[in-house]
Amino acid sequence: MTANQTYERFIIKINGNATTEQLSCDKGRFANIYNNQQNRMIEYILEKRFEDDIRYLQKILVDDKKLISSSVHLNHVDFKLPKDLFDHSNLYCLVSKGECQKQRVSCFEIKDDDRNNILENEMLNPSFKYREAPYHFSSDKLKIYTADEFTIDSAYLSYYRYPQQIKLVNPENPESDFLSHPEFDDKLINRIIDACVSEFFLNGNNEKFQAEKINSVQKP
Repeated sequence: MTANQTYERFIIKINGNATTEQLSCDKGRFANIYNNQQNRMIEYILEKRFEDDIRYLQKILVDDKKLISSSVHLNHVDFKLPKDLFDHSNLYCLVSKGECQKQRVSCFEIKDDDRNNILENEMLNPSFKYREAPYHFSSDKLKIYTADEFTIDSAYLSYYRYPQQIKLVNPENPESDFLSHPEFDDKLINRIIDACVSEFFLNGNNEKFQAEKINSVQKP
């Protein structure tokens, strides 16, 4: 579905039950509403993790992105995060110990509040034997914890990137042509449109916003 088609469906929906006057929304305002609701929809799907819904996001899932190491510390290695990171999905790293080179190690996320307890716990701390290493996010970096017995060679992150945003050719002109288009399947776009209609009605104090909000989270 193109941006124009998405905009037209939005306009039709906000005027679906209009009886006296036609409601209007320029392209610039629509683009802002759509981009905001698109991000919220992705957050909702990732939070709920329903199998059927998560498939809608496969277009923005980046598999096994090799991360760039930024610094090595006493007990962890910092890696730079991708600039288009929306949310992470999976992480593993390759480590070496003696003659065992580039062995795959599974990584599990921890909270910084629990870091000391985990690193001091023999069952949870970084282990070459069990092929496990904890990690967490801090200061726009990914920190993977290591141990004296092995070193981290590389790390690979699977993550959901930010979706393509609807933009105008001329951002200063709210009725300019669209420069970019939605990239999701029409089924998901229709749900995002419902969320946009709900937001539009909410901002206009229209009581119909609640019904459209319900539509946006229900499968067609």
